[in-house]
Amino acid sequence: GDISKVFLYIHEDGGLKLLLDAAHYDGSVVWEDESGWDHHGDVQPSSSGDRSVPTYVDDSGAANTYHPPHWHFDGNKRWIPLHELYFPDHQKIIQSMTAGIYVRTDYTCRDFMCNWALLDFDRSEWFNVFIHGKGYACFSTSGKDRRFRDLCTKKKVNDGQWHWLVFKFDSKTKKKQIFVDGKLEIEQAKWHPLGLG
Repeated sequence: GDISKVFLYIHEDGGLKLLLDAAHYDGSVVWEDESGWDHHGDVQPSSSGDRSVPTYVDDSGAANTYHPPHWHFDGNKRWIPLHELYFPDHQKIIQSMTAGIYVRTDYTCRDFMCNWALLDFDRSEWFNVFIHGKGYACFSTSGKDRRFRDLCTKKKVNDGQWHWLVFKFDSKTKKKQIFVDGKLEIEQAKWHPLGLG
């Protein structure tokens, strides 16, 4: 799959926490975070060999096609760690957040987790947004009881087209929501506190 843009907004914790845009990648060892918090993505090979770097692709100038600059993830152990973007206070509860990812994939598999994470802060601790093996956009959260609460769209997004996926969680409206290309696809009205870290 391919990822072009990522943002994360934690409403009660300083607002915009992460803003990554592959169109602004400068070829260095980091994918620069433009939010001002310096949560840069590490795009150099792991010295321990536990992680491979995805491929940077910029064919935005190609004739008769438009593909935004993006990172291509083509197999196991391809991920980008984010510099010091974590939630150190183990008693803190996230009350409201929005995450967005501009993504493209055509991958299909039978297992729930075989396509897996777009933005992962440990499904059992905080939250995880991912594409299900069958192609659904999913938003998984965990509350005080450490139980997973998975919300997935009925619409598949593994059609090889670019999609804006937005995941919202808000204690004021008591809703968890997933938007695909600006349209609300599914929501869960039963609210629970989001994570303990």
